[in-house]
Amino acid sequence: MLSWNPPEPDYLRGLHLDPEGRAAPGWPDSGIVLAHTPWTAWDISNCTDGAGGAYFTWSQTEPDDVFALHLRNDGTLAGGWPIGGLDVTPYENHQERSIAVADGMGGLLLAWQDWRYYSIGTQDTPFAQRLDASGAVHAGWSSFGTRLSSDSDAWPFTLVADGSGGALVGWLGYFDGIAVQRIDGEGRYGPMLASSSEPAVRFLPPSPNPFRSSVSCEFLLAHEAPHGAVDVVDLAGRKIAVLMGRQDLPAGSHRVRWNGVDRQGRIAPPGLYFLVVHGAHEERSTRLIKVR
Repeated sequence: MLSWNPPEPDYLRGLHLDPEGRAAPGWPDSGIVLAHTPWTAWDISNCTDGAGGAYFTWSQTEPDDVFALHLRNDGTLAGGWPIGGLDVTPYENHQERSIAVADGMGGLLLAWQDWRYYSIGTQDTPFAQRLDASGAVHAGWSSFGTRLSSDSDAWPFTLVADGSGGALVGWLGYFDGIAVQRIDGEGRYGPMLASSSEPAVRFLPPSPNPFRSSVSCEFLLAHEAPHGAVDVVDLAGRKIAVLMGRQDLPAGSHRVRWNGVDRQGRIAPPGLYFLVVHGAHEERSTRLIKVR
């Protein structure tokens, strides 16, 4: 199988070659159009479906999501799949860097880098999904995808099917280091099987939380954080208060206090907020609940 993104204004195409390198029956020499969109496609990949057909996956702009398509061995569209591809990740912000493998049972396993929680202080985290041959989310898996880690600045870099509908997913993250997570055929997963580093930031429970007038927060840094900072943001990701401006934060324990006042000196309304610790290349957050 081949898939490629020709120069504009052409569309993303795929091609099935026979053992002699010729286009397989039903497949034109120029390939079959996979994505009927003029927008850029990237992270293009493909894999067999185990029955002579193929799955194709890619990321594209407008919307910034991960797409997949299932074609039979003769190049026709498999039942249940929309023309132009299935939007696997129709969620807020964007999803990219997808990888995919056959699940060994006729379906498809995917993993990708997801930015849906960017507005609450978590950057790109690894997610996974399993689709049946018809494009339906497999029983037991969430329609929203399964989040594999709370790590920030992480992306999947390998995906290996286990032969029973599940997979091993590996990624490189700033906090987890090189990590491996097993997820079974029903979408259940346990602790990470491997991690090359301890968490760079750990929070102690804020106190009091919920709070009325002020809250104290302690966090532990495993390593020095050059140009670190500590902010409070609201649910929409807007910066409400700066508790520590940019500075070199040494490894060890740090304590900050928020008096519930925003940057303009006004009392912040009740609601959910996030204390965000920024390092040189990472950030982590913990929830704060302000009540009347």
